[in-house]
Amino acid sequence: MAKVYGFSLIELLVAVTIMLVMVGMGLASYLNFNEKQTVLQATKELETYLQLAQSKAQSGDVPAGCDQLVAYTVNVGDGACSAANKLCLKAVCNNGGSLTEITRSPEYNWDEDLVANNLGVGFRVLQGGLGQLSEGSWQTLATRSVIVSNQAGTISYQFTVSQGGEIGEIVEVGEE
Repeated sequence: MAKVYGFSLIELLVAVTIMLVMVGMGLASYLNFNEKQTVLQATKELETYLQLAQSKAQSGDVPAGCDQLVAYTVNVGDGACSAANKLCLKAVCNNGGSLTEITRSPEYNWDEDLVANNLGVGFRVLQGGLGQLSEGSWQTLATRSVIVSNQAGTISYQFTVSQGGEIGEIVEVGEE
């Protein structure tokens, strides 16, 4: 009887199955890594935007149409910006005794699949400090943790903004 070289059908099926499982695991890991990087990058962009608001407040950069500059705030969508997927910077102005907000250009795109909690914070002009515009008056805030996460809430990053306006390091929520 002649020798037969090669693999049996069972051996090929086992090898292909093992390869498919490994590829599937690698793909799942890559997708998780990619989503983590998306959330981290958005958190870094938000932190940078808060630093811009803080810088404009400290320098007293008064926009056109503003009688007296009170603060600069940062908001994400939800009627605060021109669209739900926008990150915007607003100047809070005292115009004739009432506080109004003037949106500053440019607005930046914000991924609609991301959620930013505890935003809507701002920085007082010149004297600094953290606060927010609430029902027509400026309210001073205590230290606030800003959390950015995906819609499912499975990946989250946070940083703190102290009452004095210092912006802390970005850390992954749930990281030991």
